[in-house]
Amino acid sequence: MITTATAAAKHLGTKHDEELALQSAATALLTAAARGEIDINALAREELANRGLDLNGQWVGFKAARALLA
Repeated sequence: MITTATAAAKHLGTKHDEELALQSAATALLTAAARGEIDINALAREELANRGLDLNGQWVGFKAARALLA
């Protein structure tokens, strides 16, 4: 059986362990995201902007990332 994490790792060409990062996420965050109460995509975009990265993980600088990911 292929798990969602395994499929994601295969799609992204990453190690399976990297896709299991959600295992350490707080239960409250996971359940709220699963119920659609929070937008986990918006959280990811905000974190990328905070790191100065675009949607592909490339450094573009903080100002440009905020503009791209707003």
